[in-house]
Amino acid sequence: MPASKDFEEHRVHIMRYQDRNRWLAAARRGNEAARLCQWAASKWMKGMATEPSACTCCDRVLSGADIPRAFLILVPTRRDPERVRATACAVCAECSRHDNQWLVNEGLYRNGLSRAEPRPGERLQ
Repeated sequence: MPASKDFEEHRVHIMRYQDRNRWLAAARRGNEAARLCQWAASKWMKGMATEPSACTCCDRVLSGADIPRAFLILVPTRRDPERVRATACAVCAECSRHDNQWLVNEGLYRNGLSRAEPRPGERLQ
């Protein structure tokens, strides 16, 4: 399930397997970004059962036994009711060992996507 190339600018969130409890807790507290990221990752996992899926960084085919160890969640900065609110891109276990900047470089830029410039005080998470 490749990331949509229709979006020109995105906010990028990186959800790693080891941080899943932190993301779940934030979503339960009402954090909209965490809810959106959880929704996108869940939708990707459900789609994995019916569609061929690959790591967004290396194109390694993921199977039911090979659960993604991270997701790049792309949230469009321009709201458009006709488009999906967020898109998840899966990252395999081997690629997820790299740092966040590597995941962005390999997962987004190689697919021709661009992320929005960081807002003041924002860091790549």
